[in-house]
Amino acid sequence: MSNKKIIDIHQWTDTGKEVLILRCCEKDGTSYNGFKWPLIVGAHVEPTSWNPEAVCGNGLHGWPWGLGIGNGKDANWQGA
Repeated sequence: MSNKKIIDIHQWTDTGKEVLILRCCEKDGTSYNGFKWPLIVGAHVEPTSWNPEAVCGNGLHGWPWGLGIGNGKDANWQGA
């Protein structure tokens, strides 16, 4: 019998504290409800509010590790 614990994909992290997120937004960095994402690679982003419930609002939304799990947004591949 294996002692390995299966971790749900949405909980995968690098060190248990960080996760890379693939995020879709407008060319100027804006997204839902006017939130503005930084356009600099490697920028650090923190939510102004947080709620661990799996509902829209109170946090940052995107695909962990670039995995499109569940409903998402169709990408607009027009150049910047």
